[in-house]
Amino acid sequence: MIGTYAKPLKSQIPLSIQRLQHELNNSLVEFRNGLMASQGALSMNVWQKDREWIIRIELPGAELENIAIDVVDDRVRISAERQEFDNDEGKVLKSERPFGRLNRELELPFKIDASKTEAIYERGILELKIVGVEEEGPQRIEVQSR
Repeated sequence: MIGTYAKPLKSQIPLSIQRLQHELNNSLVEFRNGLMASQGALSMNVWQKDREWIIRIELPGAELENIAIDVVDDRVRISAERQEFDNDEGKVLKSERPFGRLNRELELPFKIDASKTEAIYERGILELKIVGVEEEGPQRIEVQSR
């Protein structure tokens, strides 16, 4: 006899197993985020204010000339380079501060207008104020007779 397999309904799964699955999923997300941070991903906060999207990125120790922002359509890519900390004082016992090339790319729900986007770097924080391209409304085509 060939049996059929039915996926159990969420209501049939005991609550304790649902909680365990939720905790496991959260742990995996936290692990991935921690792994990204340790591999040179830049930490950022993003929020929307009126028609602007504001992005703040921590870049302590980065020099202004080593920061680049590239925009293509609806994506913004931020890259920076931090130099390794020079220590002539003795042997380094622990080093958690990432150095080298750091990158982050963000996809926004609109096309970015680079000419209206503002970027300010102050006290180790890069702030971007991003504005979308003005969308042209519907256009009418006049019909002509011959």
